[in-house]
Amino acid sequence: MIRIAILAAAAAFATMTPVMAQQSRPLPESEALRSVDPAQRRITEEIVRDYILRNPEIVLEAIRILQAREQAAVGERALHAVAANNTELRHDPTTPVGGNRDGDVTIVEFFDYACPYCRNAHPILAQLAQDDPNVRIVYKEFPVLGEASVAAARVGVAVHLLAPARYEAFHAAMFQARGRLSAELAVQTAVEVGVDRVRLLDAINSEEVSALIAKNVRLAEAIGVNGTPGFLIGDTIVPGLIQTDQFKQLIAQARDTCTTCER
Repeated sequence: MIRIAILAAAAAFATMTPVMAQQSRPLPESEALRSVDPAQRRITEEIVRDYILRNPEIVLEAIRILQAREQAAVGERALHAVAANNTELRHDPTTPVGGNRDGDVTIVEFFDYACPYCRNAHPILAQLAQDDPNVRIVYKEFPVLGEASVAAARVGVAVHLLAPARYEAFHAAMFQARGRLSAELAVQTAVEVGVDRVRLLDAINSEEVSALIAKNVRLAEAIGVNGTPGFLIGDTIVPGLIQTDQFKQLIAQARDTCTTCER
């Protein structure tokens, strides 16, 4: 791809006429190449090939520049998606919230109860909320690791719908639970924190629960979160587990400058 672009540019430049130089719209690459004299094209290709072979580092440099541009473009698209979906991401009334509900900085967490890194993230987030009374945590059930994950997420969403005051206890208990993740484990955990079993079993398979999980999946995809845990802190999307000092740095940054946060 890079070689073709270099050859096309070199060939077009080598054969450019004064009329062509005045054109504001370049010819398509295929058309430009067809317009080059075959003998002249072969000479140009040999010159470019020889230069690249003697200076292979320019290829790596070009690749790095291309990757940096692609990453910047991805980041810009994600930032636009965060701004466009700010309310659903940070202030959706149907989403569980921990820490200080009126806090000035929001950590949005996309998690899966089957994810070991999410399990490790839980005590870090709990300590952050304890150390910083102005942090709020938005919990987005994002089951990506199989049927058991989906079943547990459905229970979690149902717990929040039926007994929002019990959700944080359920959430913590799920990450402290022993044994293989299953629907039965999630239901039993919910019952142990005070949720009515009959109402819970009725709510688990409701359309409302399905719609809320689908919304979380859509939001994750929109901002480029494709695994767990995934965090949104200010304008920063974090794909994976980070440590306490990194969280604190991003929290301070969000307080200082956040273009997508509501002030």
